[in-house]
Amino acid sequence: MAHLNIRSLLPKVAELQCILFTCDIDVLSLSETFLTDNIADECLSVPGYKLYRNDRDSRHGGGVAVYIKDTILHTFLSDAQSSTAIEVCWVKLHERGKNPLLYVQYIDHHPRAVSTLKHHR
Repeated sequence: MAHLNIRSLLPKVAELQCILFTCDIDVLSLSETFLTDNIADECLSVPGYKLYRNDRDSRHGGGVAVYIKDTILHTFLSDAQSSTAIEVCWVKLHERGKNPLLYVQYIDHHPRAVSTLKHHR
């Protein structure tokens, strides 16, 4: 399992694929993907991995994603979030009688987002 603050995934997909294969990573979480709903999953696909993502809705930046190797039993739980200031992906892993919960989150520190986050507490 590994994590990268990718700071814009789209132009780095080929490099990311090389890292996944070379390092034989089972689960890779990413923050600051900078993706939008205009970018199709097919543009980000890596053979042998399932991609889950939660893009920022309102402004440029942010966003999270998780690549999970196809051979890893898992359940994608939800990309629901409690406010527009938090992007999160939840995945439950199924490994030998254990079910660890994995989540990746990014909290927007823009003043408007922080104000929204405080309002939701």
